[in-house]
Amino acid sequence: CLLYWQGQNPTRDYLHCQHCDLVFVPSRFQLCSEEEKKIYDQHENNPQDERYRKFLGRLFAPMSTMLSKPSKGLDFGSGPGPTLSKMFAEQGHQCAIYDKFYANDTSTLGKDYGFVSATEVVEHLANPKDVFGMLFSLTEKTKGPVGIMTKLHPQDRKSFMQWHYKNDPTHIAFFSHITMEKLAKSYDRDLLILGTDVVIFTNKKRTS
Repeated sequence: CLLYWQGQNPTRDYLHCQHCDLVFVPSRFQLCSEEEKKIYDQHENNPQDERYRKFLGRLFAPMSTMLSKPSKGLDFGSGPGPTLSKMFAEQGHQCAIYDKFYANDTSTLGKDYGFVSATEVVEHLANPKDVFGMLFSLTEKTKGPVGIMTKLHPQDRKSFMQWHYKNDPTHIAFFSHITMEKLAKSYDRDLLILGTDVVIFTNKKRTS
């Protein structure tokens, strides 16, 4: 890994993986769990908020078309106000939730699912490789879709330096189209990228 950008005020460095194009914050600059949760506690994720539902709809709408009813899914990193799980339930699906701060029931991580979603989650991960491996394993039998919402980082350093998304102190891992393509190849999935922040890994289409 190479130093991608050195922060100044507050100081926070960013490293760039030359293999997978991930940009990440070294552990010495990462918040402790208590500091991290204090920030999440301030989030107002209300299931009744139509604006929030519209935001989640950018992932929910395309994923819904990929599911047969009823499907069982998992919303990973559901946050203090689980909403996406309710949206899937309203469409006739069962959707469990997991969040290490707000719904820390690890039994949900040992089941098979027809779909998995993670909205505004993966940018917070200190160990993204392990977590992605786990998320794909949850749909290994069904090859159901794995949907991700996260801002994909700019491809040039100057734009990255001006990118607001990196300034959130809880954001420590930044992915690009290249990163997502390598993940899809590693886990034998097809890849659908919508806009700048919606990524869906789908069942690999095979030709006879």
